[in-house]
Amino acid sequence: MLGKNTKARRPRVAIEDFLQVENLVVMVDSRPEEMELCSFWNKKIKMFPQKFCKALLDNLPGDPYISIELSPETGILNITLRDAQDNSFIDYRTISSDGKYINPGSVRVDPDYQGQGIGGQIIWNYLRMGKSAGLRGMKIGASFENGAYSWARMGFCLDPDHSMDWEAMSDRLLLRLQSLEKYLPEGVYQKARQAIILEKPEDIAALADMDFDLLKTPLFCDAMTQAGDYKSTTKIFNLQASSRGEFRKEDLLYTANHCCKKGEALTLGKALLIGQSWYGIADFNHEKQMQRIEKYVLSKKGLVNANTKKKLEPIAA
Repeated sequence: MLGKNTKARRPRVAIEDFLQVENLVVMVDSRPEEMELCSFWNKKIKMFPQKFCKALLDNLPGDPYISIELSPETGILNITLRDAQDNSFIDYRTISSDGKYINPGSVRVDPDYQGQGIGGQIIWNYLRMGKSAGLRGMKIGASFENGAYSWARMGFCLDPDHSMDWEAMSDRLLLRLQSLEKYLPEGVYQKARQAIILEKPEDIAALADMDFDLLKTPLFCDAMTQAGDYKSTTKIFNLQASSRGEFRKEDLLYTANHCCKKGEALTLGKALLIGQSWYGIADFNHEKQMQRIEKYVLSKKGLVNANTKKKLEPIAA
């Protein structure tokens, strides 16, 4: 488990504390910038740079390093993980100007590093570091690229600061659910419909958990067999491209064909959420949510090993 917050004296750091860390590059050009970075760190983060860096690089392959930069315009701390050849493992992460949340930006592991559990490991490292550093949680923007389905399946809830977005998405979800109604048992359909209508923060995870496999429904499989082109596939899922681009051909191909070809289950949760767009949050003090995220991330290939329990201990400042 991530563990409960413990009161700790906030460390006082100077620029020398950053420069002495072997795998850390500090992007500053002037003395005032150095002072601003140190001021941000001393006010917001309860960890020395060395511990911070070690936590983020834990269990990653090769010899990666971190670059950090405090944006003077926004007051946001930008963090980028890079490999020894200066290729980024992942798009930059940020710590908000109020020092309360990590925002992972767009989570896309470079193709050369995919399939090794690196994405899940990086997410876990950030969650564990953020908890130990005294942050409140992680906020994400979920879309097709960084997992509208995967973030929900992981256990992230809807961000209450973006309730209007959920209202718009619930309309799209209902349309998609209605287009699948004839392939679903009545009880499954009503359960999904209730989750969409109730609009509770945890309902996005409840939708992702709906494991009814559409590929085990003969009527649906017959419809998929006949869906040989883009237009007919669009008709099945009632997906219509919008000005915000929530639904794209790639989404449809994944949902309609990828699962069939790879022998994977096409669950109702996946069919509903693939291609959607929403904002989510993980609260470090929500024990049940953290347990779910921990279980999901550590179950990914390559993450569970003999040293796992030791690595999950809270990080000392």
